[in-house]
Amino acid sequence: MDTNTPETYNKHFLTEPSRWAGDPDKVDVAFIGLLKELGMNDGSKIIDMGCGQGRTMVALRKHHKGIIYGVDWSIEGLNIAKRSADKHMVFIVGDISKLNGVDVPDKQMDYAISVGTHEHLEKPDFKECFRVLKDTGIFIACIPCSDKGGWVKYGPQWGWRKSIEYWKSIIERDGFSCEYSNIPIRFSDFFICRKYNLRFMGDES
Repeated sequence: MDTNTPETYNKHFLTEPSRWAGDPDKVDVAFIGLLKELGMNDGSKIIDMGCGQGRTMVALRKHHKGIIYGVDWSIEGLNIAKRSADKHMVFIVGDISKLNGVDVPDKQMDYAISVGTHEHLEKPDFKECFRVLKDTGIFIACIPCSDKGGWVKYGPQWGWRKSIEYWKSIIERDGFSCEYSNIPIRFSDFFICRKYNLRFMGDES
């Protein structure tokens, strides 16, 4: 039986609503630090792919005055997120692997982020993250990897962590160049990803 469905996560968020609530944790702080280092400003357009209850968005909002978009397939998760939201936080119900181009048009975002999301997917891909980013955009993913050991509970599921090299290969397969950032946070691995075509911008004679 496939437990990786919107219905499963709706139930999960209803029964464990406080798990991701409250103050930002070390992962959120690390994300905000990376975004600042990479040039985030109040004019930057940011999208959280798989935002769940919106914890990272709420933490980021304190450092960013522009609009932040959040996508998740769990209506209940988004309902919880909206309780802490303001008019600059926009929520979209959708599957991050196959978004509607009308909801999130091509090449509109300066930054895409994903916090503990893609490891939940049976067949993870990053094509939509690539599509929604501007050519100069940056994608930052936080994914727990096997290099830091063991089994892990992914929301309502248990799974085995895959390796850093596995995730790099999947991210690069979908069009990004990928840099692993060794931020010392337990069970959290960060990948900083840029579009491959940046390698060639400005090189033509």
